[in-house]
Amino acid sequence: MLIKNIRPEIYQNTIKPRTIQKNESNIQTTSKGDISQIQIDNYKTQHHQDPILFEDHNGKINHLLIFLSESYIPYELIQRMYNDYEILFNKMKGTKFTFIIGPYDSKVKQDLENMAKKYNADVDIIQSPIGIDIWARDYFITLKNPDNTYTLFVGKRYHGLEWDPNRDKRGEILAKLIEKKYPEIKVVVNKKMAIEGGDVVSNTINAFVGYRAIETTAKLLTNPATASSELAINQAIEYMSKIMNKKVIPYGKDNPETPIKETPPTFHIDMGVMPINEKTILVGDIKLALKIIENLSEEEKEKLSKTLDENSKPFGSKNILAKLVNKNKKLMDVQASFDDVANNFEKMGYKVIRVPYLEGTPPSTPYITYTNGLLETFQDENGNTIKRVFMPSFAPQLDKYAEKIYKQEGFEVIKLPLAHLTTLAGGIRCNTQVLKRTQELEKVIT
Repeated sequence: MLIKNIRPEIYQNTIKPRTIQKNESNIQTTSKGDISQIQIDNYKTQHHQDPILFEDHNGKINHLLIFLSESYIPYELIQRMYNDYEILFNKMKGTKFTFIIGPYDSKVKQDLENMAKKYNADVDIIQSPIGIDIWARDYFITLKNPDNTYTLFVGKRYHGLEWDPNRDKRGEILAKLIEKKYPEIKVVVNKKMAIEGGDVVSNTINAFVGYRAIETTAKLLTNPATASSELAINQAIEYMSKIMNKKVIPYGKDNPETPIKETPPTFHIDMGVMPINEKTILVGDIKLALKIIENLSEEEKEKLSKTLDENSKPFGSKNILAKLVNKNKKLMDVQASFDDVANNFEKMGYKVIRVPYLEGTPPSTPYITYTNGLLETFQDENGNTIKRVFMPSFAPQLDKYAEKIYKQEGFEVIKLPLAHLTTLAGGIRCNTQVLKRTQELEKVIT
């Protein structure tokens, strides 16, 4: 087990806590402004001729990439992840699945072939000549070109290079494997832009990007000594916006109006933020999660504790619930950063809905995140609008709050048990990368 090498880049909090104002309306906060439908339609009209970053919520996922390797995680964990893949195979009919596995993963290859046959799934398996991890999302971002081809964009990595300096080059090698297999997917390597797929989420208008990526891009584009200047940061934002063909919105940029220096509340944005349509964004909330747990009866708390312990195997420790609560009660600095992120989105005109979030301690306790899922909004062959989310699931006592929110926003909720994976600080979105997605103009906007 390569425990010591599993996402050691995880964000560590160094800012001082501040007093948080109480907000009794925990279910959602609606902005005073509004993203207008005219603004959305104008943006689509102006930009449809250029390569554009996929939205996280819009269109059907036609081709999904997954990384899997027994050289990186133990087989016991892989077996648990098979349950998640079986749900995807069963529900995502017509979607192609491509697995990239390690050079010595013959058992995994056989398992996947058997699963594909069982569910009549369209599965390709590519055996990598080099060792891999399981975080397919972080190596690339995908853009759709106007001629219905796709661009797999490989930027500069910035997390974890101190312990794994080869991960930056590894992305180029793996991208070339995909390009060779699928000629309609073209690889572009640009080391002037720092990006990791888990650190960007998107709707039609905006790409929300972790501030670490923006800072690193500024250093790559200019003199590192002046890279933190407002001019350099703005140049980096403009440069990234042109490449992704969407206005980049920083996640975790310091707000000079507050007494503390804000930083991203999660190491990657998709662990705590997700746009679910062009007007609505989910944002994590530690206090909300703690309040849900506090309001449970002692019997329900006991059930929750046992469920988390069981679902977090093979890495999870015992008494996970107590450890999560004790840790997150001390993370009011992270809560403050989440609140600042939510306030910024509201000022832009977005409706912000808060969802439970708890920061884990890999590999002993899982992250509780309801934003690290897969979303689809599309028209089926009969013209019916399909809205669904493959939502991370941890335990019924926690899940039901997030499930209610997704359902209120019109989504069918398909649960994926993921505590075993989030003990490694990543969810199903981290483990996958969308290679092809229909980019339909969304006809149903909440």
